[in-house]
Amino acid sequence: MTRYMEIALLIAGIWLMYLTAARGDDTTALNLARCMRAETDSYSGENNQEWAAMAHVLRKRAKQSKRTLNKTILAYCAVFDRRGAAYYQPRSKAIRASTFEAPLHGRPAEWQKLREFSQAFMGGRIADPCPEAMHFGADYDVGPDSSLVEVCHHLGERGNKFFRVRQ
Repeated sequence: MTRYMEIALLIAGIWLMYLTAARGDDTTALNLARCMRAETDSYSGENNQEWAAMAHVLRKRAKQSKRTLNKTILAYCAVFDRRGAAYYQPRSKAIRASTFEAPLHGRPAEWQKLREFSQAFMGGRIADPCPEAMHFGADYDVGPDSSLVEVCHHLGERGNKFFRVRQ
């Protein structure tokens, strides 16, 4: 093998790694947008503090469990969980089928806000509005004997609350 061929193979390998990483980021950004749409039931891009807090909780959970962000999104968001009833609802199926090019329910302007948010988050341009939070959910997700303490709420329309573990 000539030196030229070795260099060409090396460049091709580096290019393939770059493309694979970029595709992974695109998939993660899309799944993050799908999760935000499902979990908040909102396209409100004007005040995306709820999206930001949820996305940062997912990132913290990924780091804590030593999983990729995408795997954490797939495990944590009900729209992707085959064990729950929400997975089989038509709304969940539509959310999972949506892509950045083919938006959910034909609402391109609203879906574009989610795309921009998820890509900005993946690029590290979204601050964490609730740094203590390690979990999110609604009142019915947390029982009276829970080990979770609420640290933030009313960040969005739906009223997801954000929790840390009681110490």
